[in-house]
Amino acid sequence: MDDLDLLQAVRRGESHAFEELVRRHERQIYRVAFRFFQNRVDAEEMVQEVFVRAYRELARFRGGARLGTWLYRIAVNACLDRKRHLGRRREVPIDAALGEEAGTPDPFARAAFREFAVRVAAAMEELPSRQRAILVLRIYEELSLKEIAEVMESPLGTVKANYHHALVKVRRALQDLTERAQTKETPHD
Repeated sequence: MDDLDLLQAVRRGESHAFEELVRRHERQIYRVAFRFFQNRVDAEEMVQEVFVRAYRELARFRGGARLGTWLYRIAVNACLDRKRHLGRRREVPIDAALGEEAGTPDPFARAAFREFAVRVAAAMEELPSRQRAILVLRIYEELSLKEIAEVMESPLGTVKANYHHALVKVRRALQDLTERAQTKETPHD
């Protein structure tokens, strides 16, 4: 069954169909939430919240967009709402770095990776919420800018501009790391 068939089954009251929709889409929603909050607990809470919201709003889904796109929209809006509610958090959890660098045997490479991950998370945290959402959807979820415009319900030009500004800000925040890496790569006589 495709998503629309499952959606019709949910509307008929077949609870297994909603469970299947959750199973199909929970990983993508988790990834989006994790990129917003950088920790597993908040990401898991957001997944639950997103699917509760989706269930409540199923009657309003008309099928004009893919179900996955609609769920992304709910997830982004829920994450933005939670971020506004929490305010700007200054601490930067490094859950994203843990485990990722474990495959690198070199302790210096692991330390560099951890520093990079923490700095990227801090730079992302400093972005305005819409820019952060666009960057998460483009880089981590690999959505096209057109798909992001649909998720964000924004004109494509606005999404492109926000994406560009977000990249510039993150690059600036990481500039000293890039410069250090380049000086280490440059052979000295």
